[in-house]
Amino acid sequence: MNTKLTTCITVSSLVAAASVSAALATAPASPIVEMWRASATEIVHGQIEGVADDFSEFTVRVQGEPEFGDEETMTLKVNNTTQFRLDGKEATKEEALKVDRRATASHEDGVAISVDVRSMKSPS
Repeated sequence: MNTKLTTCITVSSLVAAASVSAALATAPASPIVEMWRASATEIVHGQIEGVADDFSEFTVRVQGEPEFGDEETMTLKVNNTTQFRLDGKEATKEEALKVDRRATASHEDGVAISVDVRSMKSPS
């Protein structure tokens, strides 16, 4: 294959890949787009260790593999699109984010998307 043709095919492939990526990033929600977007989302489980006074971020002690002593803290930022649930019900960040509560948070690049918190109250 000649060099010009190979270069043309390679450049065309890169342009096509970039176009598809840009289209997916700005496309309206669909199952395929959501699956692609979700691939960058991570989930953490742990206990809330600290909350900023203005509720702009919180720190979770993330439990790892107990037999290896894996444990770390992770600080997640909160923005105006972060969704909160407390004991399965919609809540505000002020209601949900309390030290010592258990939390499961999905986040992307350290920004919380959704936070599900369990209070320590005993069942009624």
